[in-house]
Amino acid sequence: MEYPGLCSVTAGMLIKKGGFVMCKRKIKTIETIFFLILFSFIVLLLPQDAHARVRVVTKGTTSTIRDTDGVIEDESSDINFPINIKNANCQKRVYAVTVRVSFYSPKGVIPKSTTFSIDGINVVKLSTSNYTPLAYKETFFTYDDNIEDGYLEFDFGNKECPVPVDCDYEVTIKQAVPEIFITNNNYLNQSIRTGKTTSIGIEISDPYVKTISKSKFKVTSSNSSVLKVQSITQDSKKRSRFTVTLKGMKAGSAKITLSYPKAAACKLTGKVTSPSKTVATFRASKTTLKVGSKVSMRSLINLKGGTSLTIKNAKSSKPSVLAISGNYLVPKKKGAATVTANLNGVNRKITITVSAPAAKPTVKNLTLNLKPGKTMTKTYFIQNMVQAPEKSDISVKCLKISWK
Repeated sequence: MEYPGLCSVTAGMLIKKGGFVMCKRKIKTIETIFFLILFSFIVLLLPQDAHARVRVVTKGTTSTIRDTDGVIEDESSDINFPINIKNANCQKRVYAVTVRVSFYSPKGVIPKSTTFSIDGINVVKLSTSNYTPLAYKETFFTYDDNIEDGYLEFDFGNKECPVPVDCDYEVTIKQAVPEIFITNNNYLNQSIRTGKTTSIGIEISDPYVKTISKSKFKVTSSNSSVLKVQSITQDSKKRSRFTVTLKGMKAGSAKITLSYPKAAACKLTGKVTSPSKTVATFRASKTTLKVGSKVSMRSLINLKGGTSLTIKNAKSSKPSVLAISGNYLVPKKKGAATVTANLNGVNRKITITVSAPAAKPTVKNLTLNLKPGKTMTKTYFIQNMVQAPEKSDISVKCLKISWK
């Protein structure tokens, strides 16, 4: 037997109950949002840490402290921060300390000086003013214990700090180590020619010693047959400076390594090139020489790209017309001959026509009438005294002076 009415009532009750559950969930969600907003508002009203953005990074013997939103509340305020550089064996260490500070104040009142100290020991003092609100300084600090804390103290002089002053600062502390600096490396900007030398200026910084020892500074070449370390010279006045002289041996490249105990090695690349070859050619494809002359082959050759000249295997096609004696051409009789020679590694040739010998010089007597106790000057021009390069045999054979 079915009861439709009962089923309808039950269904209605379920719908009403489900609607009640959904309404209750909405109320809980609204309450949660309300409490979150209230909590956020309360947090905003709480006092904020003025140095919430201080970032301290310590790794081994290096620590960096940076704050881009620092605030000096009044003239007696200071800033402290942890450093925590450990020195378990209490070894004597030299630290390089770098401090940078900058200030801004809407009233124009900023500290006259800032002192940075480590564990109560003053390390560095920086001066500032309204005209120079930024200060930077680097110094060395020797310490043989753990470095726990750092402090920045501000001195406003006799002035009061009327309003908070914005202060950005950065402090870097790291164990100092020897360093190699290149002061002059012109040779890196251009290659070295074979047979030539070049120099590098070097300076070494070692905070642990007063005088740099030359024996501890080493310079090596990865290939001495290409680039050779010729000498290392230490400056007589400033012992931290050195001059390294290198010599190019043959074309190629080599690594130059500069080393000093506990310093990072400095590596340079040197390139050596061979000088460009000199191109040697005959001045013309043909020329004329006279019988009886003796002409240097060099006088018939042009050089391009240098001054070096090597003449090898010089031969004449007709030695009876034109003979070759060493690097000289000796015309024998009328005719033509081809001269071949290896000039700077390249075979060249020239055709030479041998003509009749030059006319023999004539003798002419010149007479002067000169009275005793008098002087006289006469100038005589002798033709053909200036000659072409191939006529190098013309010269004054005899000049006689006689008197009565």
